[in-house]
Amino acid sequence: MELQELATSLARQTGVQVSRESVRAVLKKDVSYSRPMGRLDPTPADLASASLARAALEYRARRGEIILLYEDETILWRFALPRVG
Repeated sequence: MELQELATSLARQTGVQVSRESVRAVLKKDVSYSRPMGRLDPTPADLASASLARAALEYRARRGEIILLYEDETILWRFALPRVG
C-alpha cells in the first residue's frame, strides 16, 4: 500500500487529514524492517484457538462494537488520535 493510500484510509477511519509526508515520517521513525531471528512453532490447538479468537474480534468489529487494529495500523492511530478533538 502506498503512503497516500494510507493517509486516505486514516482520514476515512478517523476523520483526521494527514499528509503523505506525515505518514512517511511516522513510518520511517517507528517501523523496523528487521526480521525476527527465532522461529515460532505453535501447536495446532494453539493455532485453532487463536484463529477462533481472531474471528470473534473481527465479527465484533464488523458489528461496530469495537475498533480492531492490526499491528501495522496501530502506528498510524497513535500518530492521529492525540490530534482528534
